[in-house]
Amino acid sequence: MSGQKKTFSSSARKIRKKVIRDPSIDESYIRIEHPCGLLIQISQKPFQTCCATLRVLFGEMHTQYRLKGRNTVHSIPRGTAHFLEHKMFEDENGNDLFNAFAENGGDANAYTGWEETTYYFSCVSRFRENLRILLSMVATPSFTEESVEREKGIIREELSSYLDDPWNAAFVSVKRNLYRKLNIRFDLGGSERTIRHITPACLKRVHRLFYRPSNMVLGICGNPGQVNVEEVIRLVDEVFGTERTPGEYAEPVIPKEPADILRKASAVRGPVPAPYLYFGLKYTSRPSMSREKRLRDSLVMDIAEDCLFSGSSDLQNDLLENRLIQGTLNDSSVFSKAYGLLTVSACTGQPEEVLHRILDTVKKALEEGFEAEEVARNRKAAIASVIQSFDTSEGVAEMMAKYGNPRCTVFDMLRVYAGVTPEECLRVLKGTVDRNRYTSVRLLPSGEPQPES
Repeated sequence: MSGQKKTFSSSARKIRKKVIRDPSIDESYIRIEHPCGLLIQISQKPFQTCCATLRVLFGEMHTQYRLKGRNTVHSIPRGTAHFLEHKMFEDENGNDLFNAFAENGGDANAYTGWEETTYYFSCVSRFRENLRILLSMVATPSFTEESVEREKGIIREELSSYLDDPWNAAFVSVKRNLYRKLNIRFDLGGSERTIRHITPACLKRVHRLFYRPSNMVLGICGNPGQVNVEEVIRLVDEVFGTERTPGEYAEPVIPKEPADILRKASAVRGPVPAPYLYFGLKYTSRPSMSREKRLRDSLVMDIAEDCLFSGSSDLQNDLLENRLIQGTLNDSSVFSKAYGLLTVSACTGQPEEVLHRILDTVKKALEEGFEAEEVARNRKAAIASVIQSFDTSEGVAEMMAKYGNPRCTVFDMLRVYAGVTPEECLRVLKGTVDRNRYTSVRLLPSGEPQPES
């Protein structure tokens, strides 16, 4: 892997531009550190569809902050990040900006996460026009009393739909069993009570502090005929300016989460055709770990988790052979600065036996480690998945935005995956997992008797 540095002058400025290459897969992209603070990563590939993804490093986890250099901690109502995402798509005249994208042949959307909010669009033509809409709407949103109150009604309906979703209720129960302090124990968009406290003044303050170019990453992928590097830079100049904007900077304050859990088991009911088991494992949080080390350990844990719970794992084969589950295991995980969480779910009429076998699988891995053949198989699958992501403009733009870090490259994933060993899987697993910090949630069909605790 090698990088070739270039700089060029624009309006008497020096812009840092670096070409990042990986000859092993014949891929490259351009990293631009814009003077306004925005990190831009562009991959020019001969796709018919062009895509742009803008990642804002502000999410629902961030409900407390302090101004840099100050000690006072300020609070933000839960649901503010999600509310901001909604409001970005409405201009000062109340026009729906989804229509503006559509008029230019663009298909846009957004989603809010716990630690970031992501906006994106795709198009086959008029890329510049669509990019202007995207950048302008996040740079200069409109927050009026009338529009904010109207949006509260829309979000109340959305939150109500979450409450009616039994699978979401089971997942939230897992997090509430595991976490005491962090916001992830709540629904992502806040609640009807918390969004009452969101005002235009609140939204303006949070936008000013967190929607700064230096807190964003722009990932772009498309054919050179549509995606012109110099045009992208000029457009960023126009929207965000040619230098960093002076003003206050904010640092999110994340509550210190206790290592222990709240409860071992609970149950929820809902309109499901059969009972389900949800298993949750609270990972050890290491906020002082460097970003590069955390990225590496998260990728190693990807391989370890696949060895334990993927469709080709011994556990899944065992559960299917003994008819303990219907369908397959479903697993997901997060390994971030603020928290780490593994969830595994399955449709089962024998939840206690399935739980016992999941715990035995974790115990065995901690005591005996991982087989080389198993690690090699999942390592190859992970590498293939990354390479496959380069086959679509959507996948590339998402990677460009997600792995925006001047000290790391998108290709570092391939390098880390290729070097994962059974010993490293065991090391990271032991440093991350305490098998006593788990919970189980039974999702029962409505009317089924409550299980004994």
